[in-house]
Amino acid sequence: MTSPHPPSAILTADGLCKTYSSGNQQHHAVRNVTVDIVEGEFTVIMGNSGSGKSSLLYLLSGLEQATAGHVLFKGKDIHALPQKELAKFRAKEMGYIYQSINLIPDLTLLENVSLPGYVAGRPKAEVKREAAALLEQMGLASESGRLPMQTSGGQQQRGAIARALINKPPLLFADEPTGSLNYDQGVSVLNLLTKLNHGGQSIVMVTHDIKAACRGDRIIVISDGKISGDIQLGRYDGGDMSERESIVFAFATKEGRP
Repeated sequence: MTSPHPPSAILTADGLCKTYSSGNQQHHAVRNVTVDIVEGEFTVIMGNSGSGKSSLLYLLSGLEQATAGHVLFKGKDIHALPQKELAKFRAKEMGYIYQSINLIPDLTLLENVSLPGYVAGRPKAEVKREAAALLEQMGLASESGRLPMQTSGGQQQRGAIARALINKPPLLFADEPTGSLNYDQGVSVLNLLTKLNHGGQSIVMVTHDIKAACRGDRIIVISDGKISGDIQLGRYDGGDMSERESIVFAFATKEGRP
């Protein structure tokens, strides 16, 4: 039976291109990509090193300006916005998790999480209260007064996720969020992202890791700057990963990601 309310796109990219120039040489990192990101979905972008997957994420999130094409988010073409307006728009509407974590070293975890809320112009007392609640949700209440260097890599990344969520963004971007973590820390972060998605958070994650990709509802494979494959897996239910991993490995290999 067809749902009376089919999922809608929270973000639409049309004809996206990104070209870098160096002297007389040009590198086409993203080539004419058109894609919808569905609201409430955990979308994974995979690809080999140099395939353009991170460049595509930067374009979708407005971190980089497109050479050509459009990204519509809530009806706005984000690449047409002036830089100051874009920065404010991103602060309120999008969260971003970096592989390198990027916490400010001389601020505590609580201060790091609070900072984007202050940048967005929200009341300080409200932001601080919500930051403390997020750190508790991440299992970091006892670490809130510590500097990043006084915590583990996994704790820092969970703190970075809390920071990305402080303004309640409709869309969360994650660029290789487990890439600098050990296995157990990585699983902890993936469990957290899965929980957030099951709670309704829309997520777009770049990864090269098959196990991480298996958490997604949908996997898009990028090869030579273009979408070479797109598969719907359905929601991960927390069960055994073996069959899911086999499907993803076969699909990714077929579509150019060995």
